[in-house]
This record gives sequence, C-alpha cells and structure tokens, in this order.
Amino acid sequence: MRGKIRPLSKKNDFALMKKEGKFLSTNGFFLIYRKTPFLYYRVAFAFSRYTGNAVQRNRFKRWGRDFLKKSLVTAPVKGKNKPFGGWDILMGFNKKKEKDFYTRLSYSAFCQGWVKVFSKTPFAGAWLRSTSKTSKKNEKPIT
Repeated sequence: MRGKIRPLSKKNDFALMKKEGKFLSTNGFFLIYRKTPFLYYRVAFAFSRYTGNAVQRNRFKRWGRDFLKKSLVTAPVKGKNKPFGGWDILMGFNKKKEKDFYTRLSYSAFCQGWVKVFSKTPFAGAWLRSTSKTSKKNEKPIT
C-alpha cells in the first residue's frame, strides 16, 4: 500500500514552509520540507518558466506525482497500516546555466535527481525505494 499524497495549496502553508522548512538542493533540483502533525504527505511543485513552456512544466508535475506515488510507502502506525507521513514537501528546479537542460531531461534522469535530493532528508529511510526499474536504456543520467 502506498502513502497518501495531498496538495499543499494554502498561502499560510507556504508561509510556514518558508519560515520553518529545511532547504535541500543538488544539481538543479531543490526541496523544502517540514514536519506536520498529519498522517499524510502534502506536496507542492514550483517549476518556473525557465524550465520550459506550460506543457513541459505540467509534465514535470505529472512526473513528480508519479515519482512520489511509486516511492512513498506506508509504515505500521499503532498496529494499523496507515501512511507514514506528516511532511509538507515543496519540490522544484533551480535555474541551470545550460539553457536546454530541462528540455532534454528524461523521466529516469528526473527520478535519479530526486532520489539524490530525497536521500538527504530525515524521512528517506522510511520511503526511499530503488527507482532502477524506471530507468530505460540509452537515457543519459544527470551529470
């Protein structure tokens, strides 16, 4: 069973993320996260115009939701199989010097980049799974 993912959409939630959240970044990917009292994940995406047109940004959001759904797992809570959650997560891209970095980004490279970032979080051991099944042959990894 997979963890429950809900959208993070209220202005106050984003203000708390900015004030209390922890920032991680690596190779063009950034993540802001904070602990919450809920038993589910709340996720938001921040892909600016420099990452591409609306079609590309929506594709990245789809890939991000898919990556999280495949990666998040449930852990037993008080003898019940409930989602191991309680985190607000903001995922996004940093501006890269290479102009076409995001247009050339494949799904497997996208997942590899997020695995690098998420592996540094305190909740990584609870949910991080191998994404080697998602990688395809002849796709270039992120350098």
